[in-house]
Amino acid sequence: MEAPSKGNSSLRVVWRLLGLLAVVALVVFLAYRNHSQLATIFSQPPRLFPAISALVIALFAYFLAALRWRLLLLAQNIQIPFQQILSWTGLGYLCTYVSAGLAGGDVAKAICIARVERPRRVVAIAAIFVDRVIGLIGLCAFGLLATICVPHLLTNPMVFSAFVVIAVGAFGGLAGLAVLLSPRISQLRPVAGMIELGRRQNWLRQLIDSVPLYQSRPGMVWLTIVISMLIHASNVLIFSTCAYALHVGESSPPVPDQMLLVPAATFSAAVVPAPGAIGVLEATVQYAYQIGNEMSARSVNTKDSAAAGIAAAIGYRVCMLLVGAVLALSQRRATRTHENPATLELNSSGESLRDSDESQGTAA
Repeated sequence: MEAPSKGNSSLRVVWRLLGLLAVVALVVFLAYRNHSQLATIFSQPPRLFPAISALVIALFAYFLAALRWRLLLLAQNIQIPFQQILSWTGLGYLCTYVSAGLAGGDVAKAICIARVERPRRVVAIAAIFVDRVIGLIGLCAFGLLATICVPHLLTNPMVFSAFVVIAVGAFGGLAGLAVLLSPRISQLRPVAGMIELGRRQNWLRQLIDSVPLYQSRPGMVWLTIVISMLIHASNVLIFSTCAYALHVGESSPPVPDQMLLVPAATFSAAVVPAPGAIGVLEATVQYAYQIGNEMSARSVNTKDSAAAGIAAAIGYRVCMLLVGAVLALSQRRATRTHENPATLELNSSGESLRDSDESQGTAA
């Protein structure tokens, strides 16, 4: 029994090393190909006002992301202070750099919430997955809406392919969400049979019982879609503001074009299993900037467009890391406050219980 586990562990290590080597190779390639333009860009001090503006917008994006997660938890009657959620959101972003793709951040948030929401930890952790799905639906809906403002970009084959994926994701996601939020779905005979089968497992029963709570508050769930769209709009503004802060705003595509190009680039980078999408984000954004300048008939050469995209992506990464680190630093203090033995917890039946140790002391 030990040999297969060791073999699987070794295989995972090999794949991680290969992925790390691929990331390093991509970063080296991008740096070598654009070294002269990037050296010129980063040899100048950043513009103060655009840099501060980018940090403020990044904080606003974190605030919206934490608000979306808190609303999904409130829909399940899970009460966690907003400051705690905000800290975990920043910590989650930082943890994407220690694991492949977005999994590291979600795992970190799951560990944090499982420590303080023990009675309904399955439902609380599932809300993280729901939050991720809502974010993807919001991304597709935002990209679809942005396409209406920049139809000229659809003449590019790559942009049109991205538009098809975004349109399918938006319509499919919104339609699927509407079906799941309808109470009638559970009355269908095949679905009812699956529900009865799933209730045999305790953790599945908790998940099944959480669905009617979402269905009873559809407005709250639809509001998270709107919040997701605002988050992606904020991300585009961070990219654009960082470009001006790094003196490459004139080499960047118009902001309306970026409303479609940047979400498509960030989505492509997110699906690649690279820690923090290092190198991948820079590569996709530089390509998006090249397409945007080409389709807008701007007199910007290909190398300057590529350098502007890489610089904007690096600026975005630095802003999100700085703000995320500041928010995560408050996580330990907020956790101590929330885990105070005098605080109340909610069990699965909604009853208020004190810590077991305190109860035993009272009984004695």
